[in-house]
Amino acid sequence: MQYLGIASLLIGIATSARWFQRAWRVDIPQERTGFQLLWGAGLLLGAAAL
Repeated sequence: MQYLGIASLLIGIATSARWFQRAWRVDIPQERTGFQLLWGAGLLLGAAAL
């Protein structure tokens, strides 16, 4: 179960870092579905780890 928590954390950090990198360059994509799916997957993994 601890690996689910670690995977959740890594997905959340990586997705957020990529989002803020693109926001800093003012290159936010029109289609945000990929980011939303990854954040959702991280959320679900984190909830499953609990």
